[in-house]
Amino acid sequence: MLGFGDKKKAKIKFEEEVKSYDETVMNLNKKIDWLHYEKERTYYVLKNVETYLNMLKNTPEKMILEFNSAKLEISTFEKEIDVIKKELEKIEFSAVTSGAKTAAAGVAAGTTVVGFAPSAAMAVATTFGTASTGAAISSLSGAAATNAALAWLGGGALVAGGGGTAAGTALLALAGPIGWAIGGTGLIFSGLSINGKNKQAVEKYNEEVTNIRKEIVKLKLISAEIDRVGSGLQTDRDILKSKLSLAQDTYPKNYDEMNNDQRLYLGAIVNQLRVTSKKINEKIEVENIVKD
Repeated sequence: MLGFGDKKKAKIKFEEEVKSYDETVMNLNKKIDWLHYEKERTYYVLKNVETYLNMLKNTPEKMILEFNSAKLEISTFEKEIDVIKKELEKIEFSAVTSGAKTAAAGVAAGTTVVGFAPSAAMAVATTFGTASTGAAISSLSGAAATNAALAWLGGGALVAGGGGTAAGTALLALAGPIGWAIGGTGLIFSGLSINGKNKQAVEKYNEEVTNIRKEIVKLKLISAEIDRVGSGLQTDRDILKSKLSLAQDTYPKNYDEMNNDQRLYLGAIVNQLRVTSKKINEKIEVENIVKD
């Protein structure tokens, strides 16, 4: 027969899993920030290559077409950043002028944005790019754009603030595109609400532990995919920087004056530019990663 001691042990195990979940979310948020940083660094290298290619004379039409394809990708990234920045500015202004009366209202009004979220929301939107509606975050407007991005923060970063942010945590977590509606503080509260006989309580705690572990696996899979994309960006960016440096330092500024090897090398630069420019707009397809 299960006694109170068994229930207590089950609760402790449950709370340990909640802590592990929070740590996993915090780690994921750091990786999201890191990926956005890598995209920004890559963007500046792409712009340097774009500037160099624009200076060249008599570039073949085929190469120009490939170059234009890369410029379109670069422009897409710029527009996405611009849209998100403008929406964040609007919501920050709204928060300053109107204030917020509750935790939930604070999220809706953008108060959370003022505190820490502009860079986080930017990173989230450029990493995942899709709100719970299925629409691209950059295509949304008003509070919907920022809140869709903030929803991805669900749990970890907010949980660190303690019970005072419980309402905001619950709102953000529930809004997450992949539905990880078990932000740490909310989990603790659900744990506190587990009542009933010892046997029933132990079974419920064990059930919740199983659910949390499943969510942790999902978050780790997303983190691994972010690692893959970010590492690929680093590699491509380094290759592009190296190729650009050689061309800038030693090649003629007129295609007609280049020898055959230099022309082939220039073609490789343009091709690398095209490949890398696509990657800064690559999004993490969460639904495909975390299929049950």
